[in-house]
Amino acid sequence: HILQLLRQGSSLGGARPKCTVKWKEQLWIAKFPAKGDSVDVPNIEYATMKLAGKCGVEVPEMELRSIAGKNVFLIKRFDRLSSPEGWLRTGFISSLSLTRLDERDRLKWSYLSIADLMRKYCPAKDIRQFYRRMIFNILVRNTDDHPRNHGFLVHGNELRLSPAYDLVPTMTRHGVGTTFDLAMRVGEYGRAATINNALTRCGRFGLSDAEAKEIIDEMIETTRHWKELFERDGLNDKTIKLLEPSFGETV
Repeated sequence: HILQLLRQGSSLGGARPKCTVKWKEQLWIAKFPAKGDSVDVPNIEYATMKLAGKCGVEVPEMELRSIAGKNVFLIKRFDRLSSPEGWLRTGFISSLSLTRLDERDRLKWSYLSIADLMRKYCPAKDIRQFYRRMIFNILVRNTDDHPRNHGFLVHGNELRLSPAYDLVPTMTRHGVGTTFDLAMRVGEYGRAATINNALTRCGRFGLSDAEAKEIIDEMIETTRHWKELFERDGLNDKTIKLLEPSFGETV
């Protein structure tokens, strides 16, 4: 069954082949290479998620394992709990459902609208964490940041922002598409993926201008070292070279 998944794979949703596996007495999502991949996407996602953790983004426990000569990215499921009766689901809701929007409402997708709802249901630290994730998506050019890729866990009478997931740079080329948009509105200038735009509405995330700039400066300093970190996490020179345009200066 594993070899069949490595050849192409079945999916829990989305374009990448994946499945749930039991490992170390826990449930994990295993993400496999897809047929026709020209780069090691599981390793890229692993390295990017580790970089996010170094930037102060809350991420799940994860592992990168080689199976039949191919890398598999394993992410511990944060929405399942073990019990004597078996595995229990933790209440989970995507930000798409929280905002009562669907796939046809792309023009209404907004970090700001989600932050507004978070003030009603979540503790303040989660809203600041959400801002940090938006900045990370800008810094690594993750344009697959749509509302389904942000989620919340039910804890008693409140919602808590779930650990981050599906963080992968969007591949581009030098000199092509130096400016880009995120999938959701960032600030006063719409979806423009710039630090200046992210600062225009930082108050909606409970941050002063000075607090937002402090977070951003810290994250920029960390992401400056992405090449050595990615190399340490197993990516080769060719892949790092291909990723360079995704980590250009964003102002």
